[in-house]
Amino acid sequence: MSGRRTRRRDIRLLIVVAVAWPAAIAAIVLPEAAPILAAALGVAMIGLLFLARTRREPARTVAVLIAVGCAVGAAVAVHVSSTLPSRGEATALLVGGGSAELTAIVVGKVDRYGDRWAVDASTVVIDGGQGAEARLSAPVQVIVSDPPDAVDVGARVRIRGTGQPLRPGDRAVSRVSADRIEVEAGPGGILETAAALRNGLSDVTAALPAPASGLVAGLAVGDTSNVTAELDTRMQDA
Repeated sequence: MSGRRTRRRDIRLLIVVAVAWPAAIAAIVLPEAAPILAAALGVAMIGLLFLARTRREPARTVAVLIAVGCAVGAAVAVHVSSTLPSRGEATALLVGGGSAELTAIVVGKVDRYGDRWAVDASTVVIDGGQGAEARLSAPVQVIVSDPPDAVDVGARVRIRGTGQPLRPGDRAVSRVSADRIEVEAGPGGILETAAALRNGLSDVTAALPAPASGLVAGLAVGDTSNVTAELDTRMQDA
């Protein structure tokens, strides 16, 4: 009996997922169409709920589940729509030509990007030059040649570089190539404690022979700064 109930629950979840996922993917990949998609899904949800009141089981349950899927997809589309103005302005400032200077908060760990290094950040201020400056929050990916020091999650950094546009659906609005990352202030609160623990473990394992020095920190706290490019490639291929 319990197995039959589990199967029914799984089928109900599949109906919601089958509606919500395609709608969410469409909103992310086609952000310009997200407002229209959100409105259409909202209308569909209301229509299905009214329809469910006039139907018997199991049609009523199916209509309600589809309506839930529409609600989830509409929520994603609304979120995407709300970020369009700031993302559009950030893209115009970063990839409009020439270099830009930005102040940002680090939101991801430093990781390898081919033979260079990448870190995710959220902008606070973007100065595109010639008086074009804006205070806005937008996700960017910063690329540098050498592994940056003290760039921990939560740190406030200053970057000067040139931005490249990314494809629709990418989380970041631009990939900024910079010579270096200047740390203005370290993380605070619990992020400061986490950074101290991570850096302490990295310092301790740095004395170990390779490749253990890079593997231990990488597996334990996600610090891959001591992982060689060759080892990184071998791990990805394994």
